[in-house]
Amino acid sequence: MSETEKQPEQLLLYARDLAALYARYAELESLLMGATEQALEIARGLTVEEVGARLIEALGLLAPGGPTAAYVLRKERLRRVTPDPDGTLPGTIPLSQTDPELGYSGFSDQLQQVWLPGRRRAQGLVVFPRIETPSRGRGDLVDLLAGHAGVVIENLLLEQQQRRSSEHQHRSNRSSTQGTRRRRLLGTSPAMSELFSLADKLMAVDSSILLEGETGTGKSLLVGYLHEGSKRSRKPLVTVNCSAISPQLVESELFGHEEGSFTGAVKRHRGYIEQAEGGTLFLDEIGELPLELQPKLLVFLEERQFRRLGGEVVLKADVRVISATNTDLTKAVEEGRFRADLLYRLRVFSLTLPPLRSRGDDVIAIAESMARDVTSRYELPAPVLGAEVCSRHLAYSWPGNARELRNALEKAVILSEGGDLDPTLLPGGAPPPLAERPSQALRLARAVNPPAPLRVGEFDFGISFSAAKQSLIDGWERSYFEQLLRSVSGNISAAARLVNVDKRHVHRKIKLYEIDVGELRQG
Repeated sequence: MSETEKQPEQLLLYARDLAALYARYAELESLLMGATEQALEIARGLTVEEVGARLIEALGLLAPGGPTAAYVLRKERLRRVTPDPDGTLPGTIPLSQTDPELGYSGFSDQLQQVWLPGRRRAQGLVVFPRIETPSRGRGDLVDLLAGHAGVVIENLLLEQQQRRSSEHQHRSNRSSTQGTRRRRLLGTSPAMSELFSLADKLMAVDSSILLEGETGTGKSLLVGYLHEGSKRSRKPLVTVNCSAISPQLVESELFGHEEGSFTGAVKRHRGYIEQAEGGTLFLDEIGELPLELQPKLLVFLEERQFRRLGGEVVLKADVRVISATNTDLTKAVEEGRFRADLLYRLRVFSLTLPPLRSRGDDVIAIAESMARDVTSRYELPAPVLGAEVCSRHLAYSWPGNARELRNALEKAVILSEGGDLDPTLLPGGAPPPLAERPSQALRLARAVNPPAPLRVGEFDFGISFSAAKQSLIDGWERSYFEQLLRSVSGNISAAARLVNVDKRHVHRKIKLYEIDVGELRQG
């Protein structure tokens, strides 16, 4: 056959190949358009779950039929964020059971796995029916969608983390309302309620206040509470630790000095009193103030006037003075270490902060708040304070008060790695074994019908004094809250209002004593 005769046949072959190419192009164009639309939907997703759902819809165009699921990496585990109607796919997969190349070996061979890459590490995994006749076009689209989804998920998780951090910072900075001012100074015990009542009255006046109490009871927090609730809240709160300043520098630091007043005074210095103008001056550890400087402070308290060291000009300062001590200043006066007239001027009003051991269930609320702070700081799971932990908190005397409690909670939360706190990590020795605690029936009997005074021979000396006392307290409290909740048909809010306690306090007692509120509501 001549070349001229072959041309029509070749043209037919070219036409057939061209038609097949156009058909393939049309198919890929349709898939590309559909995948592009789904990719845009992924970008519009507001949650990780929505992104997973959009990704599954897009893959359905490329590999229809069969189980499909999207997993997102959370705390070293792949968590499924899309439904599994057939119930054949796991809900979570430990990252340790996956391979960077092969994925999870637990999936069927009929399923294909593709990682969702992020900027630094994979953000998840998508599973879909294996494409029997793979083509470069389909594979490229799968990789394109997976990469797009991985970046979007990474951005969403980063935004969530930043939003939580921003909200936490916002909560930390709020201090304009009474509830916010009390955020750190917690307590609903009678002693704290009385303290808050008097402190609220003192916010409206400028009288000097002396804060007394053991170290670690929260005196600096109470100063912040008083300052932020007063008309001086927009002015400075200046704190001076009298025990931390060298005796030779106390006068200069407190009242300031003029240039050349002593060797090294190369320029004028404004003291703490001037820095606190219009606001509050907090003199912590006031008992450590040198005796020779006390008359000058007394003059300032009486006249609100002072001179800088080496200066001749009389200056005035509108400052409220709050001082604090953890020592007995009356005894210091008797021993000649503190002036009686200065003590009278400092203690126009006296507020005594009770130690933790006398505040009852306040220690549980404080412990929960401190534990949340630790988990937030180190991004750990939220801790659970179980019955054993609560019992140990209540039984221990906490000689270091809040400072000791904070250190103990930080250690326990970190070593427990979230979940239930390990009670053996807390101070005070192990709680008494369950066998040494009175039964529920005995607790109720003792609470409802208090026993007559016991003879010495009837005491059980097989357990410690604190354990014996705590068992009686537990029995009385359990019976009290059971009867209280029964009287209001299990309504926790009504119970809290009835006895004038915080609702969270009632919740803690229900959890501690395992009270069945549902049964009380039905009864």
